[in-house]
Amino acid sequence: MRTTIGKCALFPFERGIIASSCIKISVDRQKADPRFLRHRIVSPEGQKSILDGASGSTRTTINIAPFKQIRFAFPSPREQSRIASVLDTVDEAIAKTEAVIAKLKQVRAGLLHDLLTRGLDEDGQLRDPVAHPEQFKDSPLGRIPKEWEVGPFRDFGASDRPYLKTGPFGSSLKQQHWVAEGVPVVTIGSLGEGEFISSEILHVSKETARLLVAYSLLPGDIVFSRVADVGRSVVVTEAERGWIMSSNMMWISVDQRKADPQYLQLNISSNAIVRRQIQGLVNSAGREVANAAVMNSLRLPWAPLDEQKRILLVLHATDSHLRGEQVTVNKLYLLKSGLMNDLLTGRVPVPENVMDGALRP
Repeated sequence: MRTTIGKCALFPFERGIIASSCIKISVDRQKADPRFLRHRIVSPEGQKSILDGASGSTRTTINIAPFKQIRFAFPSPREQSRIASVLDTVDEAIAKTEAVIAKLKQVRAGLLHDLLTRGLDEDGQLRDPVAHPEQFKDSPLGRIPKEWEVGPFRDFGASDRPYLKTGPFGSSLKQQHWVAEGVPVVTIGSLGEGEFISSEILHVSKETARLLVAYSLLPGDIVFSRVADVGRSVVVTEAERGWIMSSNMMWISVDQRKADPQYLQLNISSNAIVRRQIQGLVNSAGREVANAAVMNSLRLPWAPLDEQKRILLVLHATDSHLRGEQVTVNKLYLLKSGLMNDLLTGRVPVPENVMDGALRP
């Protein structure tokens, strides 16, 4: 039913009861391997067959009668088992890799909290407020390392351009300005987890971009949403030089002799102390809106620049590991897609020595 239509799993227990939103399939194991049938159902062909048989004006539903009409090609039971073993092995590798990714994300979240509140000493070690309370001091934001400062953006803002700037008025960028190719425009929808979502980038012509040159971005700018999810942000790199920010965006430009833009972006997006301040200031008539006054009211913890660099190096190492595992799982999904296309259609036969998820000698 609804968005879960077509989801499928092998029942792992001895006995149980299904809900009204489910269909149970029991197979004759002399004719079919239930593992093979599961892969058949979750394959693109299987999912299309289910959706084609679904009905309902207000919700997508498939009942037993149309489900019985779905036809699949079944090889011999022995070949079904070989195919299922191959696909199960890939599924297991995907599950293990995704478990590693989930664990790394948990570790990163905890590490990020510690780095942004305790920092690293000159030896690259996390400071311990319990074992070494003398390394910390009281501040308007609570206990922070003695070497840190508390201050607003302007204390660390760029001196050669506005350190805070709001995007153009909505009337300056309308639907008729969008073109298929041209100068990229950063919108709220294009802000991902610390990076731009390329598929969500819009474009304007070079002529329109020249009229909006005052809103063009430079490397090191932190561009962020000033409405709705305030603080969702990305640091602009050399690759995005000259991109235009839209009306619902704002940039922060720092003096990079005093602060690293990535360090500031992490505080805006992930530091609970800063996030609480933002949430407490931006609510206007039930709608989150940030302006220059709101942003200038924020107080942030600023580590010395050399410590900011140390913090980023530690975090980059964790991020590199996480990206590597993500690349691995993406490759596994591509492998599975190719195998399903080849094996479930019979295009490529499975060797006889593949059984039970392993190659027999």
